[in-house]
Amino acid sequence: MSESRPNFILLLGLEMSSPITDDAVEEAISRFKTQLTLDEKNPRRAADAAERRRLLTELQRVMRDPSLREREIAAAHTALKSVADDAFAEAQAYASKGFLTPKEFEALADRYASRGISRQALEKLCSRIRIQEQPDAPVKEESISPDLREALERWLEEQNFPFYSLYDFLGVEPPCTQEVLLSRVEQKEREILCAVDPTQELLAQRPLCALCRRIFEDEDGVRRYNNYFNGHPLPRLSLMICRQGMTNGGFVSAAMRQSFIQYAMRQEKLTEEQAAYLVDRVCRAEGFRVELPAPTPALS
Repeated sequence: MSESRPNFILLLGLEMSSPITDDAVEEAISRFKTQLTLDEKNPRRAADAAERRRLLTELQRVMRDPSLREREIAAAHTALKSVADDAFAEAQAYASKGFLTPKEFEALADRYASRGISRQALEKLCSRIRIQEQPDAPVKEESISPDLREALERWLEEQNFPFYSLYDFLGVEPPCTQEVLLSRVEQKEREILCAVDPTQELLAQRPLCALCRRIFEDEDGVRRYNNYFNGHPLPRLSLMICRQGMTNGGFVSAAMRQSFIQYAMRQEKLTEEQAAYLVDRVCRAEGFRVELPAPTPALS
């Protein structure tokens, strides 16, 4: 199986606990095509659907060939173990406050379903984690307006966090003037417009260009974004900390903090010292109360 494409067994959601028959394959392909047609009509899913449409011919060839299908099954078992480890690590990070909210569980289920982790499998992974409702704490006023922040973080999350910041997206080093930033936005827009065969990833950058124009509408907008960026340097980690901290009433326990640090070390390949610095930086920016671990007693 090429590492550049998803595993077809997992993509089709086929159960591997019993032999996969030709009939089961045809039924799964039929469901896949039906869902593909629906997703192509959904603006939020269209880019992903286009990529899956590109895979359809190879998917049918592999899955209808018994020998190739057996290889795909073997690869699926290996891939599934790695994905399950990722899902459990993320669930543990979210549950470090003592529980998962139903909304958090649903988000995990949706995100990992496409990677082969069924709802039942996720429930089994999370069997020792308490799931309960918790009122959201009031959202602290941000450096950039709440609607701009929501739009920016939603785009980053939907695109699987391809950039660390708008500076990263625009290919410039901070600090920058509004004039330089808007000039780079125009260049980005021209690149997209002039692309002969634009990828879905490139086309998906068009709304981000529009968002840049709104954020950098004046020098004060640049200053407000810098305040936001300085407090939220790693968007994937920052979003997790913000959601968990607000769900827990603006309080980050020592266990939560340590879980965030471990997650940052794993996902961002940071040292423990670097991860702790960035976790604390986000907490300060959000105004969260942080419980630090008890000091280790000195040896007598």
